Amino acid sequence: MRGVGESVVTAGFRVAREASPAWNLAKTFAQIVVFWSTFLYVLPAGMRWVEAAIGVAPVTLRGQWAVGVALFLACSALGIWSAVTMAWRGGGTPLPVDRGGW
Repeated sequence: MRGVGESVVTAGFRVAREASPAWNLAKTFAQIVVFWSTFLYVLPAGMRWVEAAIGVAPVTLRGQWAVGVALFLACSALGIWSAVTMAWRGGGTPLPVDRGGW
């Protein structure tokens, strides 16, 4: 049974321990490095390696590099701005495992 004021969304979450904004930023940027390295480099490189191994030709479009770089920079700026806002002004991090006690 849920407590008074506890919604379905917050039922599985706990409030993180208090931390300084600088420590929250450090944890947030560590998370960014791990996640972005995995999902924007390691997995795409692995998929490209598998495609090459089985003989799938890469799709190429005129201007794809410029569009890709522009989208990456725009989305990165938004992601970093959001992360800094959560860590500094929001007093927490977007890291799901950053919570108070187990």
